[in-house]
Amino acid sequence: MKAVNTKSLVTPRIAFIMKSASLLLLTLLMLFVSACAAFGSTGSSSSETPQQGSTSLNPVSQTHFQHLPVGLLNPNHPVLDRVFGYKCGLAAYQVSPHNAMAVTGDGWVIPETGEVVTGSNNSCDVTGLAGIAHQYGAKAFLTLGVDASQHTPKQLATYLQNAVNDPSLLDSIVSKAVHGHYDGVILDYETVDGSVPGIDKTFQQYCIKLREKLQAQSPALTLGIDMIHKTSDNDPFNNLNAFENWRLLGQDGVCDFIVMMSLDEHLGKPGAGVEWSWVNAQVQYLEKTMPQALPKVIWLLPLYGSKWQEKSDGTWALIDGDVSCPDAMNIPSQGVNVMSKVDDPPFLEYSYSNNGQTVHRKLWYNATASLLNIISRLQQAERDYLHDPTFKVPASFWYRGDECSNLDSQLAQFYAA
Repeated sequence: MKAVNTKSLVTPRIAFIMKSASLLLLTLLMLFVSACAAFGSTGSSSSETPQQGSTSLNPVSQTHFQHLPVGLLNPNHPVLDRVFGYKCGLAAYQVSPHNAMAVTGDGWVIPETGEVVTGSNNSCDVTGLAGIAHQYGAKAFLTLGVDASQHTPKQLATYLQNAVNDPSLLDSIVSKAVHGHYDGVILDYETVDGSVPGIDKTFQQYCIKLREKLQAQSPALTLGIDMIHKTSDNDPFNNLNAFENWRLLGQDGVCDFIVMMSLDEHLGKPGAGVEWSWVNAQVQYLEKTMPQALPKVIWLLPLYGSKWQEKSDGTWALIDGDVSCPDAMNIPSQGVNVMSKVDDPPFLEYSYSNNGQTVHRKLWYNATASLLNIISRLQQAERDYLHDPTFKVPASFWYRGDECSNLDSQLAQFYAA
């Protein structure tokens, strides 16, 4: 058999390919070694607190998580108090050294002009509440709303469009925050016309432009969004939350933090104000639409309850406005006939006689134990998702002055555990 010269079979092209393959293998080996070294160095510093605007990489989901700005909340007791209107006289004296404060009533936007005015339904000087928070070393935020009784959803949508086209309309907001000595602004727009084409993108751009103006101040101010609860793209509250596209609002650079308004689960009909199953559905939708924003979400839960009275035709009517926890807890001692009582979510059905007529009522309210049950489940769910057993879930309450007397002490125990 004739010997074959194998060297003659190695053409210049094959030789080039073999050389390239060797170089590629060497490059991949170097990259692998570098990656191992980088993993070791980042793993050793995982306990460091993320800086403002930073992200961290979840090693399982490869999600770049957005974090709360450093110092926005107390990391060991991440609570944001909501102080509002006629209750602020009570809440101003209950502020805890642990808690940041969001003041509602000091900033109302006039959509037709962009002007920002102070509300007239306040029982205390809301302009001084920021100073109280600062005395304790906590942050204070201007909550910016629109009076829905005076302005239509269409007018608010038009204002958003105008401000995106002419950002100078946002200067009055920045001026109000600066002169009020606030540390940031929380947008509490709840009545935007969601049927306006492209309004979700418009609202995102509005937030971006306002945040840029706030960040340009010295010191820089932060932007938060009061986000209306949502469990799916077209859930039963779509008429309220359609303008807030979570996929857009969760992107980098839109806001510094999100306040998830888990309130009024059964708006306009008898039922609990909040239940864990409903909150859990919001968590799952959040993980689907903006998982990267999960660590910077502050969960807003209701302190107030609602009382319903049966009418002669068998239907139910909401009466007496918001019911505080102390008032709700006191009802059984008022000589009523307790027909049914549930601890979680707290519910009381009772009747009493009034001028020979039987009055039948149902009351849903929020006690400290039931709220902490939700917060505890929230924290565990987020720890599991983030793969962080030390994560403390940020919480907020609407609004201070309606809570039971043991709320602060029980919160302190929960976060210290």
